[in-house]
Amino acid sequence: MHAFLKSANPNLTFPKEKQKDTKKQTTKKEPVVPWVEKYRPRTVDDVAYQDEVVSVLKKSLQGADLPNLLFYGPPGTGKTSTILALARELFGDMYKSRILELNASDERGIQVVREKIKNFSQLTASSTRPVEKYRPRTVDDVAYQDEVVSVLKKSLQGADLPNLLFYGPPGTGKTSTILALARELFGDMYKSRILELNASDERGIQVVREKIKNFSQLTASSTRPDGTPCPPYKIVILDEADSMTSSAQAALRRTMEKQTRSTRFCLICNYVSRIIEPLTSRCSKFRFKPLPKDVLLTRLRTICQAENVNCEDDVLGFLMDACEGDMRKAVNLLQSVSMLKSGEPVTSEDVSEVANVVPKTWVDRVLEVCSSNSYEKLQAVVESFVLEGFAASQLFSQMHDVIVASDDYTDKQKSVICEKLAICDHRLLDGADEYLQVMDL
Repeated sequence: MHAFLKSANPNLTFPKEKQKDTKKQTTKKEPVVPWVEKYRPRTVDDVAYQDEVVSVLKKSLQGADLPNLLFYGPPGTGKTSTILALARELFGDMYKSRILELNASDERGIQVVREKIKNFSQLTASSTRPVEKYRPRTVDDVAYQDEVVSVLKKSLQGADLPNLLFYGPPGTGKTSTILALARELFGDMYKSRILELNASDERGIQVVREKIKNFSQLTASSTRPDGTPCPPYKIVILDEADSMTSSAQAALRRTMEKQTRSTRFCLICNYVSRIIEPLTSRCSKFRFKPLPKDVLLTRLRTICQAENVNCEDDVLGFLMDACEGDMRKAVNLLQSVSMLKSGEPVTSEDVSEVANVVPKTWVDRVLEVCSSNSYEKLQAVVESFVLEGFAASQLFSQMHDVIVASDDYTDKQKSVICEKLAICDHRLLDGADEYLQVMDL
């Protein structure tokens, strides 16, 4: 329009137009991060009000070994944030490649265990934990299982080794015993002479037919690489065999019959009643007894001296009571509490804090309010108990011990209360709410 009017009247002038800026002014916006992530603790020191946890984790930052951890408590108290903060400080910028985080959105079937977790664990360098460091290396190191040791020493002297069935409570040395025997039988080549299957493996018929059968069919030489004699058979170790399906156990029976010349089987379980009769009849059965306190105390003293842990015998006694004869649990607990104190004397309160033991004051408080016939008081105590993060199952266990030993209840009252405790504890195993079960009790 301006050009047309200008041509008609050359003297006509117009104001200059502002040149449009063709370049778009773009402002870089920061990504919007939810506050719950933005203000998540970035270091272990940022974690609030969890002093015992922070104290233990800071030891690992200073070079101490990190044990396996179990974080429990109400939602939103910093459990996930704490371990992520520790990972950042331990591994720096490469922390994402050093952790495998699984949550409720992940599939939790056997596929995850066998592929994700197992493969990730094999890629990660690991140090020797005390529970492995002090595992028996020879048959003579096995504590308080004289009958088993006597039979196994015969096989070391040249006698044939029968199929074995080890059963008994956890932490009494079942797996350690057969591994110690394998080391003495086969020497440095023992890893190629054993097939160890445990709870992380699938226990269906497929494993029995493929893994065990294929391993059993492999031949074994009667000499070691250095020329010394060696038993001409292999050992299949089925840890937690009581979790195998009935069809898998039935298939294993036939495999045991076919491979008697080249393979010996060692079945390990907690409950022998869950093993089918055709399998038990083909094995020499050995019951592993719970370790008595004097045996536990001797072994724990040895570890305390070797690891410079300042722990008196009365505290070790309290620790042993919390572990109920489980050596593995006792060693893990001792490691955790030693990291908490770092050279300082360990007290019973420290053990109680780490061992998930409900303080006696809380047990007495719950028992007292149960006898008060006041719903309001009961509700207040139970709400406080749950908010403290204590485990209801542990409370039930300790209440059972107190009630059975008490003279304030008749035998009939004790039987009724114990039956109710069993019902509530069973509901917890089925996924029931802890608050409701303690209230119902």
